[in-house]
Amino acid sequence: GASKSVGFIRFDQRSEAEMAISKLNGTIPKGFTEPITVKFANTPNAAKSMIGLPLAPS
Repeated sequence: GASKSVGFIRFDQRSEAEMAISKLNGTIPKGFTEPITVKFANTPNAAKSMIGLPLAPS
């Protein structure tokens, strides 16, 4: 399969991360054809808390 081109960045301040998300999410970087998604990463604990929850209907 094709690469999802995933990257992670760690910020010192939450406010810096929030600013990056608000400025970059949905933009199309030079050389790309699709917009990027910029969001907070899911934590391992968040994934564990989802176990057993029903899935939303599709």
